[in-house]
Amino acid sequence: MSSPRSIKILYFAGAKDVSGVTDEIFEVPTGQETISIPQLIQALSNKHPALLKVFEAAILAVNMEYVDRDGKMTEGEGNRLVEVKAGDEVAIIPPLSGG
Repeated sequence: MSSPRSIKILYFAGAKDVSGVTDEIFEVPTGQETISIPQLIQALSNKHPALLKVFEAAILAVNMEYVDRDGKMTEGEGNRLVEVKAGDEVAIIPPLSGG
C-alpha cells in the first residue's frame, strides 16, 4: 500500500534482474517535498548495489517523460530539471540487447 510520500519505481530488463523486483515503492525522505534524480539514483543504488552499474547506461522516465541521470528533460522542454515528488512514477530502462 502506498503512502502520501510514495514514488513508484518500475524496473525493466537488467534493472529488474539485479533488483529482483519489477516495481517497488520509494518514500520521499521526511522533510523533503521532492527528491532529485541523482539523489534517487543514489538511494536506489544503496538499496540494490548492482543497480549502480545499470544506471551508467539506463534511460530513466518520470511520468513517461525521459530524463537524463542529472534529471534534465531529454525531449520537449529542453533542459528543464525534473524533481521527483510523491505520486510520480519513475521507470528505469536499461539498454536492450539481442538480435
